[in-house]
Amino acid sequence: MRAMNFKKFLVPVGAILLLGLAWRSGGWGGVALAGGAIVMFLLLHFNRAMQVLKRAAERPVGYVAAP
Repeated sequence: MRAMNFKKFLVPVGAILLLGLAWRSGGWGGVALAGGAIVMFLLLHFNRAMQVLKRAAERPVGYVAAP
């Protein structure tokens, strides 16, 4: 349970640090590149979650196939 609470704060702080480092090294171009990478990361995880939910919806109640 503690690890989950830690991850809630670690990911946004990591994203902010990444954006800060991108700003220092590349200005607005670096921020755009890092922002695009963060958005891609979020889209990939969202897509994976939707696939898992779709698979679960197609199965009988009480059974979910292993991914």
